[in-house]
Amino acid sequence: MAFDWREFLDLARALRSSFETSPLMEAASRSAVSRAYYAAFCHTRSYAEKHLKFQRTTAGIVHKLLREHLGQQGPEGKEIADKLRDLHGWRKRCDYEDTVSNLNNMAIEAISTAEAIISKLSESGHAR
Repeated sequence: MAFDWREFLDLARALRSSFETSPLMEAASRSAVSRAYYAAFCHTRSYAEKHLKFQRTTAGIVHKLLREHLGQQGPEGKEIADKLRDLHGWRKRCDYEDTVSNLNNMAIEAISTAEAIISKLSESGHAR
């Protein structure tokens, strides 16, 4: 059975809530942003393959290709693409930059944005 990418969103939520007063809070928040992005990205990629004729590639450019493909699917697709672009930028900052300002807010926003993307796809009637 295929992995349910929404479990990464559950993990992001758990990371945020369980480390709020821990010395590991920064690592947990950075990881929460990353997991929220991959929950939304992989769930959307699977959805797009199944319902929008998106062709998966293993190249790193798949992130951009998915957003471009979604952008061609009308206003709702463009909205999802824009949210994925924001999440992707936040994820890269958390994974590569030594200092990330407003990290706690970013983690909360990343989780909320991933939830919105997954919810929007579920509303389309093709939820999995």
